[in-house]
Order: sequence, then C-alpha cells, then structure tokens
Amino acid sequence: MAKKFSVETLDDFTGEAAERTVVFGFGARWFELDLTEVNAARIEGLLADWMDRGREVTTETPAASRTAESRLRSAEIRAWARENGWDLASRGRLPNDVVDAFDNR
Repeated sequence: MAKKFSVETLDDFTGEAAERTVVFGFGARWFELDLTEVNAARIEGLLADWMDRGREVTTETPAASRTAESRLRSAEIRAWARENGWDLASRGRLPNDVVDAFDNR
C-alpha cells in the first residue's frame, strides 16, 4: 500500500498556510518566522525604518581548506624545484615564478 506524507508550514501568527520564512536578528539572537506574504510585508514594514538607518553586517566566509590533491601538487612542485636548483622553504606559499616554471617545463 502506497503512502504519501506531506508537511504544511503554517503562519506563526494566523495559522494560515505560510508562503515565506523570514529570518532576522536582534542583539545576539536570530529568529525565523514562517509567514504569509501579508504578514511578511507587515514585519518588513515595521523594520524598514530601522534597517534603512542601520549598517548591514556580513560574515566572512572561511577560507577553503586545502585538498589532498593541492597538497600533493605542492609537494611535487617543491621536489621538482629543488632538483632544478630553486632554493625553497619546506613550508608556505610557493612563489608564482616557481609554479609557472613547473607548469611550463
């Protein structure tokens, strides 16, 4: 026997079917409200004057971690560079001219 389940998100104020989720922060806390378009417009209207005068805060995206493939490539470039007379540190960023020379060998 087949079964079908569905989830209906309801407006947190009216109990009607919600059309949007509104996310906002105040102080150090963040909130989500599931709302109809009418109620979403209401809260946006209430906050509009404050938002117009405030500064938008964005979070920085953390730097991507290196992959095993990029570590292997760096090790390969270092080994090649040392064999070809380049004086390199064992750690840290590879100079662009060394990488270019390796790529164009």
